[in-house]
Amino acid sequence: MASRVGGNVELIRHGENGMLFDAGDVDQLSRVLSTLLDLRVLREQLAARARCTAEKFSIAASARRMEEIYTELIQKSSRR
Repeated sequence: MASRVGGNVELIRHGENGMLFDAGDVDQLSRVLSTLLDLRVLREQLAARARCTAEKFSIAASARRMEEIYTELIQKSSRR
């Protein structure tokens, strides 16, 4: 759960891998919290999807992506 500011809206898809609320909107925050308290299945689904999202930004995932980038650059360079 996060407010709709900065990078939060790029990482969190409301109702898919988290819940968003407008910054400063206490009523909306209250509704989101109530929803999460009331719906255990939703909490579990959001948590599972949030873990998958977080894994995309792990050190291992970042290292794999860097390796892909360097491999691609080396291959392009060797073609010249």
